[in-house]
Amino acid sequence: MNTTRTFANAAAMAATALAAALASTALAQTAWPGWDPPLQPGRSRSPVPAALPADVQVVAPAPGLAADRARWSGSWTGWACADAACATSLAVERVSAEGASFVYVFGSASIKPNPQRVEGRFVGDELHGTLASGSRVAYRFRPDGAIEFLFQPRSGGQVGGVLARP
Repeated sequence: MNTTRTFANAAAMAATALAAALASTALAQTAWPGWDPPLQPGRSRSPVPAALPADVQVVAPAPGLAADRARWSGSWTGWACADAACATSLAVERVSAEGASFVYVFGSASIKPNPQRVEGRFVGDELHGTLASGSRVAYRFRPDGAIEFLFQPRSGGQVGGVLARP
């Protein structure tokens, strides 16, 4: 029995299996809905504000961080849901080349705001995060500096909105 050949074959098979596993779990950019008309920044119509917690601390990005990542540092407020019925806020406290630590807040007349700290990852030009419930959020910049927001509940469907600097 040729143990060198057996080992080489086993190593090649393991490498192939690992590559297939990584490819199947690779993150993909979000399939954003084609809103018509396009969402515009503005105030929420929610009677309940999506206030960021008092302990939010935005840390300046490292000096060498690429501009397309550094621009995520800061806070935004806006609206979501049909007729802007929901309020939402985002504070990116720390940002790196790979991802960001952010605070997500969402609320409406029927949803009590529950601020959550999330460890997000960049996927292309989007910031993705998974909430404690297993629901997912995705954010992307628009050319005008506003941020589009997409909430994808575990149960299915999606809710969109737009945020701007306060």
